Amino acid sequence: MTDNEDGTFTVEYGRIGENYADTYTYPIQEWSKKYKEKLRKGYKDVTYMYEQQNAVKDDGLAPIEQPGIALLVQELQQFAQQSVTENYTINAQNVTLTQLDEAQLLVDEISRLVELMDHKMLNPRREIDDLLLKLFTVIPRKMDVVEEYLTEHLDDSQSVKQRVAEEQATLDVMRGEVLTYQHTIEHQDQHITLLDAMGIKIETAELSDILAIRQLMGNKYFEDYFQKAYKVTNLKTQANFDNKVEDTRNRRTKLLWHGSRNENWWSILKTGLVLRPSNAVITGKMFGYGLYFADKVKKSMGYSSLYGSFWTSGESNKAYLAIYEVHLGNCLRRRSHEYWMYELTEDLLKEKGNYDSLFARGGADLLNNEYIVYNEAQCTVKYLVEIHS
Repeated sequence: MTDNEDGTFTVEYGRIGENYADTYTYPIQEWSKKYKEKLRKGYKDVTYMYEQQNAVKDDGLAPIEQPGIALLVQELQQFAQQSVTENYTINAQNVTLTQLDEAQLLVDEISRLVELMDHKMLNPRREIDDLLLKLFTVIPRKMDVVEEYLTEHLDDSQSVKQRVAEEQATLDVMRGEVLTYQHTIEHQDQHITLLDAMGIKIETAELSDILAIRQLMGNKYFEDYFQKAYKVTNLKTQANFDNKVEDTRNRRTKLLWHGSRNENWWSILKTGLVLRPSNAVITGKMFGYGLYFADKVKKSMGYSSLYGSFWTSGESNKAYLAIYEVHLGNCLRRRSHEYWMYELTEDLLKEKGNYDSLFARGGADLLNNEYIVYNEAQCTVKYLVEIHS
């Protein structure tokens, strides 16, 4: 609803972010009537979340000079943009940081309710679905059948947790696209590259780097899957990591693998690995509220988009993995899983003996080794590795 300042106002009927709308003009005296009419029908005034977006100049940012790096950035952005197009009715240029914050608060609250499902006397399904419906309106979701995105039809709490995890991952992709747009707006007159604006440095891996990656992959997996590698530095997470390890008396770092879907990597490279939802205490993960890494590339491949990947049912012949430098420090070592480990956080781990990380040895309850840290500053990206099936 827009006041035309001539005794009339214009109303546009349509979905936020869509390129079409039905437009009508009314006398200004009917403003209150039309406004209340919409509220009675269940609509919510969310004007505070939206703002007029500035136009991006086509030549605002400098091009990335290295063709291989430019192509990588283009492909990672395309994966993210495709996810946004498939999951939302609105594009990133029309989403504000306020909307992202509002959506994240809802996901956090949903996650808190989901954990109550582990108590047999509690069943907050209705409250969870009510919050999901609110979430779908903050940043409008693209859904053929809304009920399929709710939890009423799911059989158990683990399926509900997976549903919420999918919403978090989808929101993170949108966040990466919104931040990209924001950085483009902020730096469009400075003639710097998008990577410079985002605080990311990417270089083609040298022979010494590739040899190190080969050793981490093992000869068989390197020969069967390796395609390209890039040295990556996130200036913010690297600084946080350096500060973290400088302040510790038991510095011990290790290069470890982390896998994720193609559409997630652009956001991950920008923000670093983030512990989400931000207020979770118990997450349903075997070893609690942490960031998970592997010393075997096969384990991380299972979380990628590569065709046949176990956990993500990947369908792509191209995928990406990252190698992180991880500060393990004083590591709690376990051969088998115990129930209390579902609740692990950084504070609870410290209570167990001033530990900095957890190492779960494969063989008993796990097929492969896992390393978990519970502080985002304990890891920073070193390489992005492109693999092909």
